[in-house]
Amino acid sequence: MTNRTRVILALLIAALMVAGCSAAPVTPSGAPNGAVGTTSDINPQNPATLRDGGNLRLALSDFPPNFNTLHIDGNSAEVSAMLKATLPRAFVIGPDGSTTVDTNYFTSVELTQTDPQVITYTINPKAFWSDGTPITWRDIASQIHATSGADKNFAIASLNGSDRVASVTRGADDRQAVVTFAKHYAEWRGMFAGNGMLLPASMTATPEAFNTGQLNAPGPSAGPFIVSSLDRSTQRIVLTRNPKWWGQRPRLDSITYLVLDDAARLPALQNATIDATGIGSLDQLTIAERTKGISIRRAPAPSWSHFTINGAPGRFSPIRRYGWRSARGSTAGPSPRWPSTASPAIRAR
Repeated sequence: MTNRTRVILALLIAALMVAGCSAAPVTPSGAPNGAVGTTSDINPQNPATLRDGGNLRLALSDFPPNFNTLHIDGNSAEVSAMLKATLPRAFVIGPDGSTTVDTNYFTSVELTQTDPQVITYTINPKAFWSDGTPITWRDIASQIHATSGADKNFAIASLNGSDRVASVTRGADDRQAVVTFAKHYAEWRGMFAGNGMLLPASMTATPEAFNTGQLNAPGPSAGPFIVSSLDRSTQRIVLTRNPKWWGQRPRLDSITYLVLDDAARLPALQNATIDATGIGSLDQLTIAERTKGISIRRAPAPSWSHFTINGAPGRFSPIRRYGWRSARGSTAGPSPRWPSTASPAIRAR
């Protein structure tokens, strides 16, 4: 992107003050989103009008210790963001928080029964893993088993609803999975959306494959890009177009990730070593605003914030607990502190 306007991403300072945050895309909870569309400034463009080719250069904080995003060591926002271009997801989350089925991977994902709750995933017949293996119901079944917590040898980062699943069975054919829940799960759309990407059964079938199969490199993938180069000596990861991709051809030729610590990112952006970065302070934002060639874009972020309290006896006396909740405007118990889309991110091009 030598001739392109450089990019900068900044979070509002207020977002740094909460006790717990998640900037990962999540299925919306129905919180108010009146600000959506009023603070957005992302310079949207029709991909058909963009120039073909180019290399987008981004930064990573560390070289991934594990490329399995479901593993406790690989479940970071940066690793997930990098691998989203290479792995399947059931839903695409829109700017307004709405979800639509990603038809590159699934022709339909439907709630087909409510009691018990049953979700039917019908897989796109064109969808294949990079090793030539078709994506089937077995991939979904294997991942749900691995992340269910039933086998403690799987070092999972999150249950993500898998612990509520009673069974995953073959549907009309191998390209259909029928997921039946033992307990209702309202957030079922998030099981294979946002950072909840689908992995091949070969990477989730056993604890050994799950825990160590992607320590040095990603396993088979299925996306518009593939990881084509890993260089630990130069701390560089390169994604290039997947020649076997069945969907719309991406405009970019490649995406390059460089490992840079936080202090080095803004200077790297100023020196045109990278094309985008994140900042976390008012001082950095001020520097970015004063740097020629950097333009700032803003958009609401699908974020959530919360306080986690140990409610066990002895931690808080009833009077103190009541006083703390009253100060937050709630005496009944946990409640949303901020709407899911009320913490805007600042994004630039």
